[in-house]
Amino acid sequence: MSKYIPGNQKHLTLEDRKYKECLSQSRAGINMTRHELHQEDMVITPLIFQGQSPYQIITNHPELDMSVRTLYSYLDKGILTFFLTREKLFLAFIMNRCTKGTVKLVFNKLERQLGIYDFLTLFNTILTDRGSEFGDPESLENGINGIMQSSIYYCDPMRSSQKGGIEQTHTMLRMILPKKTSFEYLTQWDLRTIVDHINSTPRESLGGRTPYDVALAVLGFI
Repeated sequence: MSKYIPGNQKHLTLEDRKYKECLSQSRAGINMTRHELHQEDMVITPLIFQGQSPYQIITNHPELDMSVRTLYSYLDKGILTFFLTREKLFLAFIMNRCTKGTVKLVFNKLERQLGIYDFLTLFNTILTDRGSEFGDPESLENGINGIMQSSIYYCDPMRSSQKGGIEQTHTMLRMILPKKTSFEYLTQWDLRTIVDHINSTPRESLGGRTPYDVALAVLGFI
């Protein structure tokens, strides 16, 4: 076996070349066009919402043509949260990628599950921050059928106190998922368990009732 001399490619062995090729590929990122990435997203995101692990997704969907390791590289998970101010009800959804398209998929999922009338009742007005994932308000305001169903408003810069209710709930969430916690192995099922605990905690502002109690009384469902 010849010795590898830096800068002298003539002395690279076959093993050296394989190693360098593997290293180069591992640093190259995801080799997909924007369209291909969107197509993969349409398959993967609903499955993430259902609580499936990357292993389950790859096993059940060979058409994705990627390894479990590649899927983990593809995932750039975040959590999209909602807070219903009257009921103090907290909702949270795993996003496999923190993009405008993934936020829209969550909105569409909620509309399908709730129906148009209940979606309008709960999400008629939405106050959010100025993150890039909320950078397409027109898309979020219009429902699946293209009809305007919500009005999006943004907090003033550096004024998270303007949505203080959800910030207080985020403090509860961070007791379980501290800042800088990796979401790599967090599933929607795990997140739903956390949300159930938060919504089952009695609140002084609700007269000792829980957000679930109030939501059931006011909305008739939870």
